[in-house]
Amino acid sequence: MNVAETSKEARLGRKPKPEALKRKNRVVLLFTDDEQAALDRHIEEQGFADRNDFGRKLILDQIGYKRGSERGEA
Repeated sequence: MNVAETSKEARLGRKPKPEALKRKNRVVLLFTDDEQAALDRHIEEQGFADRNDFGRKLILDQIGYKRGSERGEA
């Protein structure tokens, strides 16, 4: 059995995410050093995993966006 045959039989690693759940777009925000330090302190105090986690929640909450499962979609 060669490598090509093996890879067809057993796939290793995570299953691919559905296209609708892939995060591939970016928003870049620029801050001063003092502003970034204040943000980092707030992010840590509030228990967010990282800047991305905080920023996504803040922005999506602000516009009232809910994922499909939260809107009642399957």
